[in-house]
Order: sequence, then C-alpha cells, then structure tokens
Amino acid sequence: MGRGRVVPVRLDPELLEEVDALVRAGVYASRSEAIRALVEAGLEKLGRARLIAEAVEKLFELERREGKPPIELRGGLQQLLEERGRY
Repeated sequence: MGRGRVVPVRLDPELLEEVDALVRAGVYASRSEAIRALVEAGLEKLGRARLIAEAVEKLFELERREGKPPIELRGGLQQLLEERGRY
C-alpha cells in the first residue's frame, strides 16, 4: 500500500492497550499498521453485514408484494423474526 493520509484518532486506553499488545506480540510492526489493518477488517465485516441486510430487505419486499413469505422459516430464525415483529 502506498502512503496514505494521516488521520488523528483518539482511542480509549483499553483499546490502545489491545493495539499495543498486538504490536508487542509481533502481529503488526507498528500501531499504525495495526490500526489500519483492524479498520480494514472492520469495514470488510460491515460490508458483509450490509449485504446481508439488503438481501433480507429484498425478501421482506417480496413478502409485501406477494402477501406471503418467499421462503418457509422454521425454528430459531422464525422465532427471532417473530420477536422482532418481522414475521
């Protein structure tokens, strides 16, 4: 990766200690490298969660149009959706 932009950030002491522990363990060469990698990993995970949320919303849209769920749910997933008023 080329030289990026410098972004000042404030971290709670507990978070900074976690970052420092990763650096001490040799997982990352520096705080900057560790924080950059952790931000990238977090954004990647968020992107996957966003895709899942969009897919679920499309299923709900199908249900609204068709008047019935597009798939049959059983067990824990059905219970979870019922508890949230979405099934």
